[in-house]
Amino acid sequence: MRLLMLLLIAPIAGCMQAETPEQRTARLLTYEQECQGYGFKSGQQQMAECVFALDQRFENEQAQRRIAMAQALQSSGATMQQSMSQPVQNTTCQMIRSTMYCNTY
Repeated sequence: MRLLMLLLIAPIAGCMQAETPEQRTARLLTYEQECQGYGFKSGQQQMAECVFALDQRFENEQAQRRIAMAQALQSSGATMQQSMSQPVQNTTCQMIRSTMYCNTY
C-alpha cells in the first residue's frame, strides 16, 4: 500500500519542486518589465509596489495549487484505503464437458 502511494505521488511531487534563485530572479525581472509596460520606472515606489503585487499574486496562486494537490491526494488516499479494506474475493472456474462452473468465495 505504501509503495503504491509512493509510486502515485512521486510523479506529482516533481511538479512541485522549489524554485531556484535563478528562476525567481527571472520571474521578478519579468514582473519589472510588465510594470514598466504600465508606465512605472525603475527606482520608483510604484514600481516596487507593482512588482510586489505581481509576486504576491504568484505566491497566492502557488499556495492554492498546493492546497488543491493536497486535497486531491487526501481524497485519492481515502478512496484507496476504502477499497483496500473490502474483503478480497477469489473466483475459480472449471470447465466440465461444455459447461463452465465458477465458485466465488
